[in-house]
Amino acid sequence: MKLIASSEIKKRSIKQEGIISLSQGITEYAFDDEIKNLLIKCIKDESAIFSYTEQSGIKQLREYIAKWFSDKLRRNVDKDNILVTNGAITALACVFLTLLNPNDEVILLSPYYPSFIEQITLACGKEIIISTKERKQLVENIKKKISQNTKAIIINCPSNPAGMLLDKNEFQQIAELCYNNKIFLISDETYADLLYDNDDDDFARNIFQQYAQEYYIAINSFSKSLGISGMRIGFIYAEKTIITEIAKANDAISICAPALSQYFLLQLFENDLLVSLMKKIKNELIERRDILCSQLDLLHELFSYKKPIGGLYVFAELTKNENDIFFCDNLLQTTKVSLVPGSAFGEDGKGYIRISFGAKKEVIIEAMDRIVDCYKNPSKNI
Repeated sequence: MKLIASSEIKKRSIKQEGIISLSQGITEYAFDDEIKNLLIKCIKDESAIFSYTEQSGIKQLREYIAKWFSDKLRRNVDKDNILVTNGAITALACVFLTLLNPNDEVILLSPYYPSFIEQITLACGKEIIISTKERKQLVENIKKKISQNTKAIIINCPSNPAGMLLDKNEFQQIAELCYNNKIFLISDETYADLLYDNDDDDFARNIFQQYAQEYYIAINSFSKSLGISGMRIGFIYAEKTIITEIAKANDAISICAPALSQYFLLQLFENDLLVSLMKKIKNELIERRDILCSQLDLLHELFSYKKPIGGLYVFAELTKNENDIFFCDNLLQTTKVSLVPGSAFGEDGKGYIRISFGAKKEVIIEAMDRIVDCYKNPSKNI
């Protein structure tokens, strides 16, 4: 199995004395007492949280998620289109295990989230990697790689690590390719609710639903958009017949999502707090992104980057053709700041580094101050 890339990310995120980590994709957010009290209320309901829930998720929660997702898709979504999961990563595993037979192929875009390949491998499938460097030829390059073994195309937008978003025409053409070739469009929407510069945050979902239709499978997570990564809560949207099959894999892997997490999310819905909390966190992340980018601008001779329009990361290119792994190792030694080398995300990531702006503002400022000081004053030993 290809576990090296993910292990590299985790290794760089280990808390050590004096080290600041901008490596992991965790949204740090200070919840107010109203939110904390909802969680306390859930904890006190021992009869609920210490038992299994319905395997597909609490009925009322699936109804709320269906209504919320209906608003995003602009079509009616039923609770039976929804499977609540132990985060997006478990959702992906269940989808791949359900869809793939040995040697079935999944097309993915590079740079990519490394767990995609690991999970395809677990399901005995084969990854087909398409570079995004030639954007004008992207759809044509995807088309050329579709074969009789192609079972799915996976799209992650905005992407991890690059914060990249395809345009409407690309989304539509990819969705049409899936429909016309009867292959599944797996949409990893972990960061879909963290779009910062768009008038319509849900246009990709609308296009997928309209053009891929029954082949559209959406993987969603509340980890980043609500700042609750440790609570492990997400969901899958798909046609009812597909959800029924995926639910069998979910039952075998995790039985159900954590009861406490489900009831907490249910409380956010019932108290009409989910959307407002997402908005607060999103606005906070915009500030953090802009702080990080302003600091990177001070190091224009070292980094070249495009401001991400979504997600949690800046994917910066090293301008001096440095080895990204060596650069991150050296940076860790000299500044005690942990970043992720772009090589962890495939060939297209070589020569890049991924920097998370999910940390609190003061942490981002301190980390970037160390890096700026190190490179502006190379004689100083930080």
